[in-house]
Amino acid sequence: MKKCEYETALERVEYPYRRWIKENEKSEYDCNKAEADRKKVLEDHYLFTSKGASIEGRLYAYVLNYPDMDFIYADEDLLDEEGNRTEPYFKSDWAPETILSYYYPGSITVVKKKIADLVEKEFPYKKGSNDFLRECALKSATHLHINEVLLHRTDRLSTEYEKVPDNDNSEIRISCIILSKDHPEMLEKCVTGLNKAAADDNIVLRTIVVDNGSSSENAKYYEAASKLLNFEYCPHPMPFEYSTLCNFGASLVKDDELVLFLNDDIEVPAGTLFLRKMAEMALRKEVGAVGCKLLYPDGIKIQHNGISLFKSGPSHRLCTYTDDREYCGGVNTHSRNVIAVTGAALMCSYEKFRAVGGFDEGLKIAYTDVDLCFAFIREGLRNVCMSDFYLIHHESISRDDDTADRSAYERLKKERKFFENKYADILAKGDIYESSNWSRVSLNYKPLLESFEEKLGLTDRLDILDKRKYRLKQAGKRFHYSLDTISYRLNDAFGNENFYEIQGWAFMGGCPGYEYDLKIVIENGGRRYILDSARRYRSDIEMVFAEEKNCRLSGFIAKIRADIIPEGDNKIYLALVRRSFFSKDILKGEIADSGRIISL
Repeated sequence: MKKCEYETALERVEYPYRRWIKENEKSEYDCNKAEADRKKVLEDHYLFTSKGASIEGRLYAYVLNYPDMDFIYADEDLLDEEGNRTEPYFKSDWAPETILSYYYPGSITVVKKKIADLVEKEFPYKKGSNDFLRECALKSATHLHINEVLLHRTDRLSTEYEKVPDNDNSEIRISCIILSKDHPEMLEKCVTGLNKAAADDNIVLRTIVVDNGSSSENAKYYEAASKLLNFEYCPHPMPFEYSTLCNFGASLVKDDELVLFLNDDIEVPAGTLFLRKMAEMALRKEVGAVGCKLLYPDGIKIQHNGISLFKSGPSHRLCTYTDDREYCGGVNTHSRNVIAVTGAALMCSYEKFRAVGGFDEGLKIAYTDVDLCFAFIREGLRNVCMSDFYLIHHESISRDDDTADRSAYERLKKERKFFENKYADILAKGDIYESSNWSRVSLNYKPLLESFEEKLGLTDRLDILDKRKYRLKQAGKRFHYSLDTISYRLNDAFGNENFYEIQGWAFMGGCPGYEYDLKIVIENGGRRYILDSARRYRSDIEMVFAEEKNCRLSGFIAKIRADIIPEGDNKIYLALVRRSFFSKDILKGEIADSGRIISL
């Protein structure tokens, strides 16, 4: 690796936004032209920004180039005390339900004067306040999000409203469908919390429990519990097929306006009033599916906060991240439009559900909830995740997924192909409710960079990272290493199948990291196979070896196709290979590996 490549890779992990700016931003705009454009813009528009913020001149050119747009906003970031640009805020395109919850356009808004003047006459809000700008957005017929960072603020981001419309306390009727088999205690906790929430929220609730084949003992328990907890017990013996069972439960709904699909492992925290909030959102004319934030049983880590489209397909953004801070302007603390929500807690209009044909029974288990959400999108509806409250989801953090078992994986592949063919048009457009500047691999909101994580499809689930146990080893006095994991994988985020994934770390003490490459050496029957790896940032290794200045990119990962690994007794080594100073293609000299010296 060349020194410049090494430094670039390091900057991508240590200062990703700084690197993003270098790789993505356009050149400066001519100051004289910017001032002339600004004067033209202000003839017909009002410009609202935060105090002390600086604006890129390109903003005015955009406004002039889109004369039909009533309401315009752009991305922004923060200037710290040293003048460094930090905390990028890449925003969604126009999202009608998001704007009701918080002012996600943030610190920079351009509004046509005729719209703002009308709002000023009709509403008592202070001109330029978030409440005022919300009404401007709602009265505007056309909206433009400029996908560039055009404002640099010097104070904290403000997106809250002072006045939020009160809830309607009229009676609402909801039918709740719960699938449950051999989970009597879990179901009891779920229904008890659900009943309490319905009573506190003045909701008329009808609960239907569909059992696809519990033991006779548990079936008797369900029968008895149905009388005590006031739910309808509906045995329906069959193999577990989520879509078919949900459709069966929905077929029993009578005249209720709304239907709620709820997992039996959902727990309602005491005092959580969620039914009316979800119902009022689901009753909006242009809303399809409504979900909510789900936390793991620890009440700290996020399990679901809306579904995003990743390179690997629909994924749970922020999964395993702690819910003790705001992410991306408030996506985990407010309601917002999303491309899809999980079926673990999904509410929708029963009429709209029937109009799209319910769950597609061509999908048995995987993609069923996303399929329903996409069906709503096809009908011109929008989906919403409500994150101003949360429910507890008792799905295990370390639960095996469909890729852990060969038969389940083959079924997953079949269903994924079915889903992708059915919705090729929607998938081609991408996720309209997330900026294309965010990584489509990282579960957190990180700037999109051409890094090894993006290329290899590596996610950053915190539960996995937290459970690693590192074994510090040393070969001789200088070569420090650990071959942490060697695992066989059925597939990865890009659909590559049947490979070994090897992870660990290695560095040569006192030697600049850019002077060598890290190789995987496999020996079998006298033959040697030398394979490449990709470097990863390892902050933990940097902490352990604090005196070393060159171990930050000591981590590695290698994905090796199973068909190129020879059968038999394989010995695997790590090798640090010093590159020739004259050619990047020639490996020169000896290789220090994990335990001895070998040569190419």
